[in-house]
Amino acid sequence: MKTSQFFRYILGGVISLFVILSTTAAENELTIPRIQGQPSLADFTGMQPNTPLASSMTKVENFIQREPYDGQASAQQTEVYIGYDQENIYAVFLAFDTNPELIRANLSSRENVFEDDRVGFMVDTFNDQRSSFTFVTTPMGIQSDSRWTESSSSRGGFDSTFDAVWDSEGQLTDRGYMALMAVPFRSLRFNESNEQVWRIGFYRSIPRYGEDSFWPEYSINVEGRLNQIAPLAGISDVSPGNNFQVIPFFFAREVDALNRSFVAGPKFERTSEQEAGVDAKFVFNDSWALDLTLNPDFSQVESDEPQVTVNQRFEVQFPERRPFFIENADFFSTDS
Repeated sequence: MKTSQFFRYILGGVISLFVILSTTAAENELTIPRIQGQPSLADFTGMQPNTPLASSMTKVENFIQREPYDGQASAQQTEVYIGYDQENIYAVFLAFDTNPELIRANLSSRENVFEDDRVGFMVDTFNDQRSSFTFVTTPMGIQSDSRWTESSSSRGGFDSTFDAVWDSEGQLTDRGYMALMAVPFRSLRFNESNEQVWRIGFYRSIPRYGEDSFWPEYSINVEGRLNQIAPLAGISDVSPGNNFQVIPFFFAREVDALNRSFVAGPKFERTSEQEAGVDAKFVFNDSWALDLTLNPDFSQVESDEPQVTVNQRFEVQFPERRPFFIENADFFSTDS
């Protein structure tokens, strides 16, 4: 009798947990509307939607901390308005702040955003909880993007070598700041289907508090990241189309060097050097991708990031940044 009663308690607990999880998932599910026109920060003057276009976008709020106090409400209010059209998916962040003069916002290079206040979103376009695209911007509109791979091994995490073409804009206000992000569908990869079902999560960082907050809640007590973001429905009749990128480069220099081999005495001799190459990518309806490269030496551009070399014991190694060599490079990486 006691044994059967024990199993009834266990069964009841499992059913209750299932109901709770199902209810939470249903509460977090989003439907994104197709909007008529491109939103701008002017549509949110005064840190509120004030045009029919802005009011037609889906609103997200009630961010929850992951750091420093997991599970607690964010110290500052955040609202996100999302929508899409035939070309782009849009996210407008209204990041309220009770002390706007303390917001950290600097003009910096691309990807150099992690000392500033920032907002962003993560989208799993295949809804497989394996990988996602991440887009982040600051109050000044500085961009950072990456690919997230869900894994418990060293292969998991963010890959910042991913660089997409998208638009961002930021604006400081007396109530906080606003940020607009427009990501073209051609910069994403997703299944060919009339009705798209994705997963999406939103993020805000307030560095002066050491706070990272998310919607939906992304708890440190639950393993995995993509299983905690929300299902996204409503996207239909869109296509990544044909994505063509051609990145040429040309390098030239002249050097005056002292030549001591002349009989009449050493003199300066001028030499010149030129080098050219091209890197290209052609994506056809997201079914086929063709990568081409000719003489891919990008050592004079962003590929070589600054490094401290004073008192260096070992040779300097630069991370690979050339597009031809980083496309699907994770296929060849190992956990060692």
